[in-house]
Amino acid sequence: MNRRTRTVCFGIVALAGGAVLLGLLVAWSYASKAIPAVSITFDGYLVDDGGKSLFTVSNASPFSVVVSGRVYVQIPTNGGWFIQRTSVTTSGWVLRPGQSEYITLPLPSIDEDEWRAEFEAFAHGHYGAPEFLQKAAYNVAIETGLPALRPKRYLILSEPVTNSLSEVSERLRKLREKNKSEKHGVSTE
Repeated sequence: MNRRTRTVCFGIVALAGGAVLLGLLVAWSYASKAIPAVSITFDGYLVDDGGKSLFTVSNASPFSVVVSGRVYVQIPTNGGWFIQRTSVTTSGWVLRPGQSEYITLPLPSIDEDEWRAEFEAFAHGHYGAPEFLQKAAYNVAIETGLPALRPKRYLILSEPVTNSLSEVSERLRKLREKNKSEKHGVSTE
């Protein structure tokens, strides 16, 4: 084979390889568009830990889900909800099918009687891929404008939390006083 023939063959193989890679990226991104079934449950306050809140994040999807570490604390306003604080809990984590994870969140910056948390979740396809594929998918999306290569973000909301930390702290203080009094034989009734 002469040099020109080798160059043409190499070009054809490179183009075919690029087309296969692009096809795999598109197919992989479509496969990652399944809607995650993720729930968030408020478990209570950690009063003795600086007043943080405890949530359980559960994945009922038949596939793994990536939960980003970004959490939005929202408070009600006239006719809707307002994002009062954005917190970054971790760099994100993967929840396998049927798996749950406990996380702690800072409270709203003022003692609200009602608030909720909002999480970002992604089907495992995009963020579960090796980093070089994530970068390749992002670069191809930027160059070509293909929305199929951009991950779909799903916002998962908790039910509204209706007890403020001060209410819970006051109940805990009264309970501790009652228990302390009962230990020493003093009736609080």
